[in-house]
Amino acid sequence: MTTPSLTTPTTRTGRSGCDGFTPGWVIPLILALVLVKQLAWLALVPLWQTPDEPAHFDYVQFLAETGQIPTYMPARPVNVASPEVDLTAYETRLGAVAFRPDVRQPFSGTDLGPGEERLRRLPALGRVSDGNSSAAVYGPGYYFPASLVYRLFHDGTVIDRVFAVRALSIAFVLITVVAAFAFAGWMWPLLGWPVQAAFSLLVGFHPMFSMLGVSVNNDAACIAIASLVIVALTRWASHPMAVWQGAILGLLVGLGLVTKPTMIFWAGAVPLIASLAAIRQKWAFRQWLMPGLAFLAGMMLFWVPWLAVCHEKYGALFPPLPGSQTPDPMSLPRYVWHYFLKPGTTRLHDMWVVSYWANFGWLDTRLPGFIYDLLGILGWGAGIGTLVASRHPGADRLRQLAPLAGSLLYLAFLYVIEWRMIRATGSQVLQGRYWLPMVLPVSAVLVNGAMTWIPRDRARATALAWAALAILLNLACLVRLVERYYVS
Repeated sequence: MTTPSLTTPTTRTGRSGCDGFTPGWVIPLILALVLVKQLAWLALVPLWQTPDEPAHFDYVQFLAETGQIPTYMPARPVNVASPEVDLTAYETRLGAVAFRPDVRQPFSGTDLGPGEERLRRLPALGRVSDGNSSAAVYGPGYYFPASLVYRLFHDGTVIDRVFAVRALSIAFVLITVVAAFAFAGWMWPLLGWPVQAAFSLLVGFHPMFSMLGVSVNNDAACIAIASLVIVALTRWASHPMAVWQGAILGLLVGLGLVTKPTMIFWAGAVPLIASLAAIRQKWAFRQWLMPGLAFLAGMMLFWVPWLAVCHEKYGALFPPLPGSQTPDPMSLPRYVWHYFLKPGTTRLHDMWVVSYWANFGWLDTRLPGFIYDLLGILGWGAGIGTLVASRHPGADRLRQLAPLAGSLLYLAFLYVIEWRMIRATGSQVLQGRYWLPMVLPVSAVLVNGAMTWIPRDRARATALAWAALAILLNLACLVRLVERYYVS
């Protein structure tokens, strides 16, 4: 059984390859592999076949064409797309294909896929809707750079513009992979760059993340920003942060807040973690206060202008919640019973295994069930292994337990969000992909927990095995997409 000293920094030796030196070719090679994989996903995922992609593209298009942030109007029809988007949705039979694994788009019998020439010959139509999409409640953190990409391809067809904006999401995947490499260096300082490389591949080849990384939506941007925040916090957990570092961390969280509202988790988590670190390390009050104030200032630099925009548009600091607008005033205990305990493991498995790992298209394209059962068993084993490892004498409990605690706290946060959504609108919102901003700590639990159950000298092999499993799973998902959309 692996001892927890693998996560305890000590003197390293060059013989073991853990001297802190990373060959210059390692990160470029990892990024190249992930990039090739993302280009394959970009080519294989058909037009509009990611969750809510037309609504997100409507935001990008409205911002690019009018120069204005759209306004969400719950009293009016929502997601009425621009004429050209509406026509392509009709031509690709979007309404028939979504949630229908037995229905394919008309062009899926060819090898041209979403770029089928028939769609390119469609007549030029209007590009502006009223902007009233379900995505209009979000800030412009993702949509503004996406609109710039849109404008670079302004003279192209709608297909050109959709796939150009999709390609932007690949950049966020690559940023997350670099963050994963840095995070692994903090998690396993004795195991060197081979484990960092394996961990980066595990994150970079995550199938659901791969789909989001070729989608027109703000998820990949949110995941990248959250990953950078997590990496920054690994330093703050053990060293006083400089004022400029606190400011940069605040800017990241502020950018996240105008990208997706769930980033508000970090607005509270960062001060809490800093306070716990200050108590644990016995820092002077000034060492905690000054970076904290810089963090607050940096965060507000992005967030306050967005709050002002919301106040002008809606007369409140936050946009109205999207949904059916039929509130259900259920209590928190009743919610926990009906949506967490009463369904047993069915909803938990479907959400945090199936929809977290691999549930594609409009969430209707899955792998065989035994694969998810295996992933669920590995997840439970890793979680238990993490708890076991943390009880060993000499264990670095911060590195052992922080990823598990952070992952579970974020999960609890998502449930609170859903409960409030049900109370306000009657709508359920949770999907497994919403857990992906914690892909670094969740993946760290999987690797670190598995290391607990194997001999010490096989720790690197465990990390490499997880990377190999992610790559094979990713390839299986690509084959499944081909079967779903292209094979008659």
